[in-house]
Amino acid sequence: MARQDFIRKLDAREIPTARRPQVHTYHSFTNKIIRSAERMNLLRGPLHFWIDQDGFHEIVALREAIRQVTAAHRAVRTPADGKAAAHIPDIDFGEARRAIGLWKGGLIKPERAGYRGDPRIIEVYEAYEQRRTDKLGVTFDDFVPTAVDVLRRHPDARARVGGTFSHIIVDEYQDVNLGQQEMIELVASPSTEFMVVGDDDQTIYEWPGARPGYILTDCQERLIDLPWDTYELRRTFRFGR
Repeated sequence: MARQDFIRKLDAREIPTARRPQVHTYHSFTNKIIRSAERMNLLRGPLHFWIDQDGFHEIVALREAIRQVTAAHRAVRTPADGKAAAHIPDIDFGEARRAIGLWKGGLIKPERAGYRGDPRIIEVYEAYEQRRTDKLGVTFDDFVPTAVDVLRRHPDARARVGGTFSHIIVDEYQDVNLGQQEMIELVASPSTEFMVVGDDDQTIYEWPGARPGYILTDCQERLIDLPWDTYELRRTFRFGR
């Protein structure tokens, strides 16, 4: 919605196409990188994009992974005489889905995952990823990690995408997570000029997997090699003061 609003405003200004800045969400930009990587044969393919509105393929794969892990644990607990195993709590689907989304946002693969809740969810993550990759599935949560992996492993792809941006503006910067930050750094060149816009008061939410340190202290260290300034916006159209 925000992206389309930006594009409509650019249309209204009648800016020539050659001079018009690109407007992207993280998903639309990383989707562009993934599609380009497909054409360059840098990824196993053809990929299947599990991005339908109800998330059907993602849900099916995750439920299958939960059943696999649950069955494995119950089999271990089953006595040799074949009597029913002791009750083992079900693995919560929503908890597993949220954890996997956070791990992917933090570029954490199953072998590096840690969890303070149900430890079986790490096993679910591993089983789910095996199913997804076997089927060449790509969910919304995979867009940024896949694009980051491509740019890290293939300097030619990074050269085609990065190094072409003289200016980058990142809105809602208080919400960036590790994967998004890595992607921003990978597409920039040493001479790229940055502007980041955000509300540091909103960093308390840390959603989804956001790292407040980026906007509070780390921005100039990680992104900006040029002189920089901070502008505080005390008056906005929302508050009028």
